[in-house]
Amino acid sequence: MAELVQHITTMHNYHTQRFMSRRCVSTESASTSKFSINLPMPAKTTPSRWSDSYTVLSNGRRKRVNVEQRTKRETLNDLERRRRYALARELSTLRDVIPDMKDGFRAAKVVILAAAENHIRGLERKLRRDQNILKTERERYDSLKARLQALSVNASL
Repeated sequence: MAELVQHITTMHNYHTQRFMSRRCVSTESASTSKFSINLPMPAKTTPSRWSDSYTVLSNGRRKRVNVEQRTKRETLNDLERRRRYALARELSTLRDVIPDMKDGFRAAKVVILAAAENHIRGLERKLRRDQNILKTERERYDSLKARLQALSVNASL
């Protein structure tokens, strides 16, 4: 749990520094700015659970959120981003394995999955065909072995 909190804090600090490096705002214009700066404020006389941070809603309004809510949202966003990247990486690997797909060819997920399904079905058909051939060859081998034993018994008498 402590590692998670440390990771969240590190990610928050990274994004805060990144945000601040994009904006070069002087201290006197910071109070008149229409954007809030997501940095911890100087220590107040009474500790507050609010960090003077706001989130902008889809309708343009701002909503005040506390540190726990913000870090939870950032963590969930990071997890979702990792999931999307992992999915894209696996789909790319799947595309490269399928012989019908060209190298470097961009295709929709549905096209990649359909091609993979067709390839798997073709491999299953080939496997069944090869198993049938193997079964008939084993039966032929067994019958030839039995004939050979019968001939060797007749020759020894």
